[in-house]
Amino acid sequence: MHFKQTHSPHGPVKAGLLYNRFEESIRIAHEYRKSLQEQVDQGRIDALLIEPEDGFSLLGGTRDYLSEVLGLAERNLMQWALDGMKPDFEQNLSSLADWSRFTDPDVTLLGIPSRQSSLLKGLVLVPYEGSLSYKQFAQPRYNKPYRDFFYNVTYEAMYYAYTVLGARKLAISHLSCSKYAREGYRMDITRSQIDAIVHFCNQYQGISDITFWDDGPGNYPVEALLYMNPNEFEGQHRDIHRATEKHKGIDYISLSWPLPPNHNSNTTTSGATPKRTGGTEVPTPLGTTKRQPGTS
Repeated sequence: MHFKQTHSPHGPVKAGLLYNRFEESIRIAHEYRKSLQEQVDQGRIDALLIEPEDGFSLLGGTRDYLSEVLGLAERNLMQWALDGMKPDFEQNLSSLADWSRFTDPDVTLLGIPSRQSSLLKGLVLVPYEGSLSYKQFAQPRYNKPYRDFFYNVTYEAMYYAYTVLGARKLAISHLSCSKYAREGYRMDITRSQIDAIVHFCNQYQGISDITFWDDGPGNYPVEALLYMNPNEFEGQHRDIHRATEKHKGIDYISLSWPLPPNHNSNTTTSGATPKRTGGTEVPTPLGTTKRQPGTS
């Protein structure tokens, strides 16, 4: 397996071809500030894997388009504000993203197949550095990114898009919360996502396009691929536990994997989901409750 750039060496690296063990070539591209709808209409993207940050963000900026093609209603902002902006658990992107980001203590992907005839087959909301569930692993923005978290959620989001949505042209957003702030993109997170992409594309046939879709400059995924050590292309994926529950047409995929001994979320840099005890019960969009993290 290897990667080859496809641009002029005198310009910025924006695209290349990843060759897998099946002798397939997968186009890897980096786009920012380019309309998602335009890329979908051009046949470059048929599924979006994105962090659940609403508002002034990639998700917030494309929410109208995504809601239309996915067949979801928009949140009634006035009523939500009058109700005190509490979690409402409605079947709309804003509500689902807020639950994933602020309320869900577990690592859960939200798979949303398109309910309309569309070139976009669906969306996966992927836990990220700003999610409540990430605090089990490391302190956001201050510690070194927790590699296993970003690797596993990226790999499993790709697996869902590939097996359930039938997607072969994936757009992936960077999973940092600092990218919208002064700190910018964290390349350790980019490299974790690249590792997942390399392993996935060497395991499953038929992926044709992967686009890193960002809000602005500062992320360098194609360059990172270009300068990877050849040995890094030979790594193997380790399966983790996944459990899926469907509710009102949306798939909730809970992920977990073993925790190394002596885990400490204030200092550690890689590892797995710790078991939590204590805490309080919180509602979920499934109409059930789960325990919010207490002490480890």
